[in-house]
Amino acid sequence: MMQTEHINGPGRLILTGVKVYTINSIDDCLAEIDIGNPQVPVLNHIVPSRLLEKVYGIAQKNDLLYLVGRDSGSFIVLNPRKL
Repeated sequence: MMQTEHINGPGRLILTGVKVYTINSIDDCLAEIDIGNPQVPVLNHIVPSRLLEKVYGIAQKNDLLYLVGRDSGSFIVLNPRKL
């Protein structure tokens, strides 16, 4: 289990290997969590952005993450290796 003040209101998530990516529509961010050791998950990155305002959609394909911000009206493609 992991608790942090950096992830308020997490929504959808995807799992790729030992990484979990979750979107957060309250803090308008994407978080990367390493679950290589499920007993001790590690928050690797938080990506805050105005482009993620009220982010509500996340998908993954071909090593890329696809995100949609509802209030910002944005469509974002991220390479998680470059976080």
